[in-house]
Amino acid sequence: MSGTDAVGHDIAHIECGEGYGKECDIEELVAICNSNSSCRGFNSNGFLKSCTSGCDANCCYDVTQNVDLYIRKGFLPPDDWQNDVSSGRILFANPEPHFCFLPEIANGYIGTVAMSAALFQSGLFNGKCGNVGKARLPSPIGGSIITGELIASALHFEKAMFTRRYQFDDQNGSIIEHSVYISQTVRY
Repeated sequence: MSGTDAVGHDIAHIECGEGYGKECDIEELVAICNSNSSCRGFNSNGFLKSCTSGCDANCCYDVTQNVDLYIRKGFLPPDDWQNDVSSGRILFANPEPHFCFLPEIANGYIGTVAMSAALFQSGLFNGKCGNVGKARLPSPIGGSIITGELIASALHFEKAMFTRRYQFDDQNGSIIEHSVYISQTVRY
C-alpha cells in the first residue's frame, strides 16, 4: 500500500509487502513489534514505528493523512481507576491520543488544553488543535514529565480533572501522577 506511510520514526523494516516476494503477515509483525520495547506500532509497509500518536515526545506528523497503522495496545487502566472507568466517571486512554484530541479545561475566566504550555484568559477558548486566537500566557500547570514512562491518561468527569500517570524505571518502581484542574469557584 504505497503512499500510506507515516514519515519518519522508523526503527526497523520487515521486508514484506509491495515490492517483496513475501506478503506482510500481520500476526508476525504484531509479534515482532510486541517483542521490541521501542515499537509503538507498524504500518502496512512493514515499518516498525517508534511513535504513532502525532506530536508526542518530539514525534510529529500529520495524523489526518491516510495511514494504515497497527498501534500496540498499552496498559490496562490502573487498578485504582478501574471502578471509575467501569462506571463512566473516568475516560481512560493508553496510548494517549494526539494533542489535538486532549480535553480543554476552562472555567469561563481562564482556560487551557490539558498539559498545554499556554493558558488563555477571558472569553471563549476556541481554535483547532490549540491554535487559539487569544494572547498566550505561560502555563504553570502544563508540560510533561520526561524522565518517566507515560502509562495512563484519564479525564475524570466528576472532578473536572485531567491526569497523567508516569512510571519510573528505578528500584522502587515509583509512580507519579500529574493532574490538571481549573477551579470552578476560585477565579484568579
